[in-house]
Amino acid sequence: MKYSFLNPKQTAALLNLKESTLAAWRHHKRQPLNYTKVGNRVMYRESDIEAFLQSGYQVVTSFKNNSK
Repeated sequence: MKYSFLNPKQTAALLNLKESTLAAWRHHKRQPLNYTKVGNRVMYRESDIEAFLQSGYQVVTSFKNNSK
């Protein structure tokens, strides 16, 4: 079985996120997106990215408090 991998920069660009968002998901272990370590590099399998996109998971990148 052969997998295709993307690095965090490529993955962030594909998902329209900042690399720091992916790093925070990994750090806090709350990420809905699986990753793997290849040596000391973080990599994302394309199949995991596709599954993430198909899951319909919505990323909230900012919070606006309208309460007064």
